[in-house]
Amino acid sequence: MARKQRRQNSHRHTLKRSSGQQNPMVKTAMEYHRSGHLDQALIIYEQAYSVDTENAEINYLLAVLNNQLQNFECAHKYIGKAISINSRNGSFYCALAETYRQQRDFLPAIATLKKAISL
Repeated sequence: MARKQRRQNSHRHTLKRSSGQQNPMVKTAMEYHRSGHLDQALIIYEQAYSVDTENAEINYLLAVLNNQLQNFECAHKYIGKAISINSRNGSFYCALAETYRQQRDFLPAIATLKKAISL
């Protein structure tokens, strides 16, 4: 249980940075996400994604949440898409590195963090 709470808290700062998002669905999903209602957040993020698949921020938020839920394949898919849309956002690379770290795949995590730092 404490491990799950740490995972939720480790991304809380990320969600605060993103709170300028104007999409009402994303704002609602972020409120659920911040309060720990991850399943509800996932449903709404996915609805927002279905409306705008090319939104890097939505892809990023879906990656962060899927990482927290340990859905690493989905996390990789969404963060890869976010990076393909905006390859200059260091937070996206940090999220990818965190996914690698959670899977104990440390060499790609380090390489990805170096990429984030270089931006």
